[in-house]
Amino acid sequence: MYPFVISLVLIGVIQLIGINKNNYTNDIFIEKNTNNPIRKELIAYTANFNPALMDSIAYGRIDEASDTLDQVGPVIVREELYKRFFRPQVEDGSGIGSEMIDSAVIGAFGKLAVSGGKTVYIQLKNFGNPAYTSFMSVMEKLAGNLGIDTLYLDLRNCGNGVDIEVAKIANQFFFQKGVLMMEADFFNGSKDIYNSTGKVFFPVKHINVLINEKVSGVAILLARILKNNGMTTIVGDVKHTIPPVVRHFPLSDGNYFRMPVGKYSFSVEKEFLDEQSSELNPDLIMGIEGINRLLGKR
Repeated sequence: MYPFVISLVLIGVIQLIGINKNNYTNDIFIEKNTNNPIRKELIAYTANFNPALMDSIAYGRIDEASDTLDQVGPVIVREELYKRFFRPQVEDGSGIGSEMIDSAVIGAFGKLAVSGGKTVYIQLKNFGNPAYTSFMSVMEKLAGNLGIDTLYLDLRNCGNGVDIEVAKIANQFFFQKGVLMMEADFFNGSKDIYNSTGKVFFPVKHINVLINEKVSGVAILLARILKNNGMTTIVGDVKHTIPPVVRHFPLSDGNYFRMPVGKYSFSVEKEFLDEQSSELNPDLIMGIEGINRLLGKR
């Protein structure tokens, strides 16, 4: 079920994507020009994974992450906030069913009364560790034995999460094995490669991905990957920049250091892909009223 991953980066470092902005609103965690002992740990991580940040980490102010983890970093993530976003993950294939649908991950879902075959709707709230299991449970519930003609995947206002969860969900929409879905290129020269496995459990003929201005980096990442499968239309009225690769590093005080450590790249072999991998452009320009009409809402 897992996409093939080649990883040379720090083993055990939890993977997380953040929206591409630096809007710090929480308390200062480390004041500038102080010799806080945690700063030495931050400097060590920075030297290995993003040397370009060395001056700001060595001498600058380090902020605390917001409650929504909407900063790329560098920021400090409190232990309790980290645990809130990263709950223990259920093993894939164990107990898939409606009881595995996590309401913190999946919002509304169901069949739509619109013309054009079997049409379903799924709203994703975030990509925390239960995201894949919850998503597959919903797909099983909606697809049944007949599959799905059209899936409306609603990523509007979707929050943050883990990039491996994004890759696992995306993998379900690539029929061919060995397709390069995305590549994480790290500043230290290592990389993660995410290839499709070709194992599609609930076939879908077409996907409409709904986006808006308030979309997290991981949601944009999923939309960008799906644009590579030849059966996805991105619907919205805002262009987005692909987020950087972000990682969390454990600290001795129980908290975590969050910072950008690389960039994502995508296959551009297909003519329907954006020429610039750094951007996601809607295929169908449409605001809230138009999207509501698509969903059969009045």
